[in-house]
Amino acid sequence: MRKVLFLMLLLLLHPGFAQLQSSTLNPVPEPWHQFSVVGMAKLNFLFWSVYTARLLSETPAFEFSAQQPFALELEYQRSFSKEDLVSETRRQWKQTGTSFEGDWIEQLSTLLVDVQEKDQITLYVDASYNSHFYFNGSFVGAIKDPEFTRQFAGIWLSERTTRPKIRSDLLGQS
Repeated sequence: MRKVLFLMLLLLLHPGFAQLQSSTLNPVPEPWHQFSVVGMAKLNFLFWSVYTARLLSETPAFEFSAQQPFALELEYQRSFSKEDLVSETRRQWKQTGTSFEGDWIEQLSTLLVDVQEKDQITLYVDASYNSHFYFNGSFVGAIKDPEFTRQFAGIWLSERTTRPKIRSDLLGQS
């Protein structure tokens, strides 16, 4: 029993344990936590709500063509498998005439997960125009390819989008 107590005491005094404790008590905020909301949109299909989207940026004067950091949050109102999400991405790219490069679909399928109602997927785009994916606030991975970022975020934000009303709402133009 004394050995167990001694080992626990050593563990508590170890600097790595203190770092782990402080990081769980004071988690690192998401990179976009101080961004402003540019716009919000809701995607409905017939009478079903699919998701609510929010576009956040360092400045309210957001321009998709400018290479600036932003975040696009999607909060799902229904359940979808990751296969559904990847398939819809591919469908949107085909409809907008996007030629998706190399292994974008494979990379995306390793980052996306099944979603349930109220789950949130966030795309954070850094100053180098790399895509960082978060699921319910936890980082899941990145695709460091500015062209991927332009094409993926373009599903919602480019002039070629299949949903111009969503784009307009996200850009605060409605």
